Amino acid sequence: MGRFQGIDPQAVWLLAENRFRDSKSYYEEHKPEIREKVLLPLRDLQADLAPSMLRIDPRLVVDPNRNNSISRVRRDN
Repeated sequence: MGRFQGIDPQAVWLLAENRFRDSKSYYEEHKPEIREKVLLPLRDLQADLAPSMLRIDPRLVVDPNRNNSISRVRRDN
């Protein structure tokens, strides 16, 4: 079994609330929780999918720290 254990339902609410409030202060206040519940699980998912993706196309960049493969949560609110 891979590292990905699913997305906590609270993660969806955090993202929705972040979008609804549209403020840097809300994001900064909840940044550790967003990292734990959203970013880290998505990195685990990407790591689990990487071998399959590379079999499809070995030129794909599957490193979550490169080429913005996981979109930023906050972009100039």
